[in-house]
Amino acid sequence: MVYFSNGTEGMILDRQCSECPVGEEACPIYAVQQLYNYKQMDKGQKNLREAMTFLIDGKGKCQMREALKRAEGKGAPDQTPIDPKSLPSFLKLEGKS
Repeated sequence: MVYFSNGTEGMILDRQCSECPVGEEACPIYAVQQLYNYKQMDKGQKNLREAMTFLIDGKGKCQMREALKRAEGKGAPDQTPIDPKSLPSFLKLEGKS
């Protein structure tokens, strides 16, 4: 997940959340970002950072919102095959990459 170092940077997410039908109060992605935004930068939290990137990408784009837009027919689904080498370490099978 992108790291928001201050409230101004966090406005990227706030703007998306304001347009989302799920709303901040019910959104698990918003909750995770609020709870772990700073903790993901702590030493030893590489897996947390990688996991959070599935929720909000490095550009600050909420993946929940993107999925909802696709479900509503407002965007084409991403047809790019997943490269197994690009998976975060916690998703890789032992001995395979």
